[in-house]
Amino acid sequence: MAGLAGILLTGGASRRMGTDKATMVIEGETCARRVGRLLARVVSVALEVGPGHSGLPVVVEPRPGNGPLVALAAAADELGRTGHHGPALVLACDLPLLSEGLLRLLATWPGDGTVIPVVAGRAQSLCARLSSTALADAPVVAETGRCSLAALLERHPVTWLGKDAWGQVATEATFADVDTPDDLIRLGLAIPERPISRLGGGSPRSGVTAVRVTALRGDRHLELPDQVVTEEPMEIRVAGPGQPGLPVTTTMRTPGHDFELAVGFLVSEGIVGAGREVLGVDYCNDLEDPAQRFNVVTVRLTRAVDNSAVRRNFSITASCGICGTATLEQLMVRCPPLATEADTGVPASVLLGLPDSLREAQRLFSRTGGLHAAGLFTRDGSLLSVREDVGRHNALDKLVGQAVLAGELPLSERVLALSGRVSFELVQKAAVAGIPVLVAVSAPSSLAVATAERLAVTLVGFARGDRANIYSHPTRVALDC
Repeated sequence: MAGLAGILLTGGASRRMGTDKATMVIEGETCARRVGRLLARVVSVALEVGPGHSGLPVVVEPRPGNGPLVALAAAADELGRTGHHGPALVLACDLPLLSEGLLRLLATWPGDGTVIPVVAGRAQSLCARLSSTALADAPVVAETGRCSLAALLERHPVTWLGKDAWGQVATEATFADVDTPDDLIRLGLAIPERPISRLGGGSPRSGVTAVRVTALRGDRHLELPDQVVTEEPMEIRVAGPGQPGLPVTTTMRTPGHDFELAVGFLVSEGIVGAGREVLGVDYCNDLEDPAQRFNVVTVRLTRAVDNSAVRRNFSITASCGICGTATLEQLMVRCPPLATEADTGVPASVLLGLPDSLREAQRLFSRTGGLHAAGLFTRDGSLLSVREDVGRHNALDKLVGQAVLAGELPLSERVLALSGRVSFELVQKAAVAGIPVLVAVSAPSSLAVATAERLAVTLVGFARGDRANIYSHPTRVALDC
């Protein structure tokens, strides 16, 4: 309809369904896309306030999860900037039985005032038409800190439509929103085909972490800002109907597409079938440490989970690093920080030369090109031992194991060189062995930097030629450049 806008709200925070309702696939189409498609047929301009699930132009919600009025205010501001000052249809995305006929009834109701259907005594304010004055007032009311649409509607005239008005184009089910799997069953709809995370498979955590480094650059050193890839643990749990989440594993990952990672892992490990066993996926909200909320993911199934079978299956298939760790609490090895008071500086020129020395000592790599290496050096750069393996952590474990068998721990006078990137567990293994300085050819992760700082390990990355970055405890390095 000319002069009529459409606003689709998709940023709701409810997770009682077990997944984001906007992205539930029901009868071959997500809720958000279906409602957005119907809306676009009826109005002259339509937009979505939320993460971008509908295919409509997106307005970023300034304070997600703070209620529909805040989202509506953001839409009103955007429409005003584009020159629209008329009424608008306002819809929630979780209306799977919404009909185009109902939208046209709202759009063509005489006048341009606010029109809201009433169903069984309940006002349907998220399936309504707002007047131009009410829409323009939304940012003003939102600035007062009030978040509900009622705070806006009480300031403007409203035409309430009873069943006698909408009954020819809709039924009560047309207005039904879905909050739980039981709602889907009651409406005769299929269980969602697949879950997608609230942010399109993303995570509220950033994939990049800001750090500061001491940068070695030829004949000088600089204090510079830098960025490292984020590394955080993610605990994966699985649960059947009415069952608590069973911790399956903890894996290290870069945040992003966490729900997909959890489901893909469980399917790949044979714990979950590749069919429609997955009912929903969610972050855990009942953790004692709120900081870990987005590091614990529960995959809920349509069937009961055999706890003994899960443990038996995973004990056979787990094969790398910390992947056999079931919970976050088990992740951090109890290790006190290394001593720093008596350290004598390792010359920067020595550190810069270690990667080349390590590479020259990699006999298997020179023949295959497919191995990681860990090398142990003296503080003057003399190579003591090197071990190779297809796994970075295995190469270091071999090196530490050799020192244990020789009765040489702690390795407090040694320097460790690694052939690749540095994860937190490699820093932790070095600290457990008492190694105070770690040099790597490639980048450390954010958790590696944080762990090195906490355990008083000097961490050096990107050691190539006459350049390197010192990420933690630079006082152990004699800056002779």
